[in-house]
Amino acid sequence: MKRTMKFSAKAFRFVLIGAIILIAVFMWPSYRPIPISAPKPTVPAVSPRPAPAITFEPPPAATPAIGPQQSARVEPTPASDDLLAKVHSLFRQWLEAQTGDHDAQDAAIRDFQAVLTADNAAEIVRSLSPEELACPLGSAALDRWLQTGLLTAANWLAANTNATQEQALLVGRNMFAAPAGSQMLANYSDQLASGPWKQQFLEGAGQLALETNPAAAIDLARRMDPGQDQSSLLQTVTYSWVSRDPNAALDWMLAVQDPSLREKLVAVGAQAYAATDPALAASWVSSAIKTDQTLNDAVLHVADAWVAKKPADAAQWVASLPDGSLRDDALYAVARQWLQTDQRDNGPASAWIMNLPDADKNKILIKLGAVDKPPVETPDP
Repeated sequence: MKRTMKFSAKAFRFVLIGAIILIAVFMWPSYRPIPISAPKPTVPAVSPRPAPAITFEPPPAATPAIGPQQSARVEPTPASDDLLAKVHSLFRQWLEAQTGDHDAQDAAIRDFQAVLTADNAAEIVRSLSPEELACPLGSAALDRWLQTGLLTAANWLAANTNATQEQALLVGRNMFAAPAGSQMLANYSDQLASGPWKQQFLEGAGQLALETNPAAAIDLARRMDPGQDQSSLLQTVTYSWVSRDPNAALDWMLAVQDPSLREKLVAVGAQAYAATDPALAASWVSSAIKTDQTLNDAVLHVADAWVAKKPADAAQWVASLPDGSLRDDALYAVARQWLQTDQRDNGPASAWIMNLPDADKNKILIKLGAVDKPPVETPDP
């Protein structure tokens, strides 16, 4: 009996110890300490490095299509105060480095390129002073904004009284590169109020168009307010067009209704074409220009170009002009320039001068300083 009780006590102890071990094994995972994870550090988003350089480039082909009636509004991601502070610091660095510190300027450009994106360009541009916007960094930011929000950026500039001709050119370049660019240019200019920005925009767009589409450049010039700026653009278009397609340019010039403007355009066209065909340029001048001052300038320009190519033909033409101050000026201009290339005493230039009528010859020789000017006779008191 005692033995049985002993065995039972031992068994009970073993069972109890085994149970404790089993409980410990099965319950151990529950008692493992739970690690307290530290908060993950916030990593600021890194904007991709922008591709465009500071120099102006047309928008890439992937730029979203912007039709003439679309608002082209792109909602930018707000730039942080820290980013804007850094941007203005870079602008100050660049402006202060204009004294000749090219390394500092280059560093400012590189750092600015690294932070400029399509998302923050609009807000950066709006935060700039006129001086900052006019520098290359400002132009780069404006160009980036124009590539994604063309009309929004252009309208913002239109309301900015400090907008410059360079900025107008940048808008025009981006509009030309956009789908339906010509129509967009026309629609945009039509909704602009008369003023400096409209004149700058149309003049810049016209200069961009004249090399490839002179008709479009002329249309833009006609949308300008009448005045010196419009006349200057039309003359620039004329000079370029005549150099490439003189017949088409002449047809257009002669169809201009304003007589004064038409004569100025023909004079510019003749000046451009004189280097190629001075005889034809001379015929334009003789047949289409009647106003004294415009005719005088045109004749002298054609004569200068002609005598450089065929001096004898130029001399014959100016000698055929009607008597008067214009003929005198043209004869002297040809004689002076011809003698610069032919200084022989018995050369063709000297022979031509000596064979002129005495009155013409003496006027030329006096102007050249070859003979003394005759004294002016004064009546006896």
